[in-house]
Amino acid sequence: MGTTKTNRSVNATLCQAGNFQFAPDQVVGSPCIQSRGWLWCKSGRGEVTVNGQVIKLEAANLWLLPWNRRVSFRSSSQEPLFIGMVHVVPAYLTEDAPVFSVAHRSTDPLFDSAARRDAELVGLSELDSIHLNPGTPLAHLLNYAIAWFQRGERDLTSAREIADILIRETATAFSSKQPASGALPPLLQRALIYIDRCYKDSPTVEEIARVLQRSESYLLKLFRRHLNTTVKAYILDTQISAACQYLSSSHLNVAEIGQRVGIPDPYHFSRVFRRRKNCTPTQYRETFSAT
Repeated sequence: MGTTKTNRSVNATLCQAGNFQFAPDQVVGSPCIQSRGWLWCKSGRGEVTVNGQVIKLEAANLWLLPWNRRVSFRSSSQEPLFIGMVHVVPAYLTEDAPVFSVAHRSTDPLFDSAARRDAELVGLSELDSIHLNPGTPLAHLLNYAIAWFQRGERDLTSAREIADILIRETATAFSSKQPASGALPPLLQRALIYIDRCYKDSPTVEEIARVLQRSESYLLKLFRRHLNTTVKAYILDTQISAACQYLSSSHLNVAEIGQRVGIPDPYHFSRVFRRRKNCTPTQYRETFSAT
């Protein structure tokens, strides 16, 4: 099937999205997925094989996957993968009765549908990747796309609007991208994995440096040079990103959520949240709740 070239993504449509928690050593595959995929490794580690190419997955990797792809995931035995996945059909040529799903194999009714085509997405390249800080606009947008899809109240206009914003925001992020964590220094990769595991304990720079057996100044330099942020800011962004997921997908109250993400003082939690999200936790829940 050929690629339709378009100057704008007016027909690009969000057709499926969700989070998936793997079991240790779990292997999952699909022989033919007809979508452009945003694959975000939120935590854990493992690998994904895309059309025969093996890609290592680490926490905070975002990969752009091609149309008509053959995919197989393998999760780590010690650190099982937790991923977010967003599927966009670049050219969805219908206005009637949209189907919010994508073909995963040749026997699916949607496979090679006349209403669905691949298309050029301006500014995006297949099998490109970045390190995705959970506090960035693109990370929040991906979480919102997943929450919107899981809410179940879907319509074609919103699906196209979200896809269009996602494509533009991704192009912006990739134009000044930080490399995926697989391309980061091994010591920094270890620091990010440690933070992903322990952010609920609000680890200090001193504690992380001690675990990595390096100086605090060296650790700070790594974060500045490769991620353009500080260790403290990265931890706070991780905590607030986790809080956003609780707010959009649970009935926990704000104080309980603060406790769970490592900011137990409700007043401090609200201040930090407002500073990073430009709204209160309650306002965020009212806007993005999937329940």
